Amino acid sequence: MDIHVQSNRAMGKGYQVRQFLRQYNEETRSENNTPDDFDGFVVEMFLDEDGDYLAHFAELPNVSAFGQTPAEALVELKAAWELMKECYREDGEPIPKANAIQA
Repeated sequence: MDIHVQSNRAMGKGYQVRQFLRQYNEETRSENNTPDDFDGFVVEMFLDEDGDYLAHFAELPNVSAFGQTPAEALVELKAAWELMKECYREDGEPIPKANAIQA
């Protein structure tokens, strides 16, 4: 999973989020034997002015989720992506592929 982190707060928060995401990625691989919960899309995470985390796909910014922690934002993003894929299937449309979309 390719992750970009931006913060409107002190740089220390951005560093903490990057550290968390590295650990999350390693744990996800070892627990589920899957390298990527997000089908190859680049995940961007922002810390907003209220202290909430926003995670979204760089290539599909309309697929996004909030959480009070980075972990919660990623769990919610995974759920949002699964629901989006379900909508594509129900509408008979192809599910977007990360390598086919230019950011």
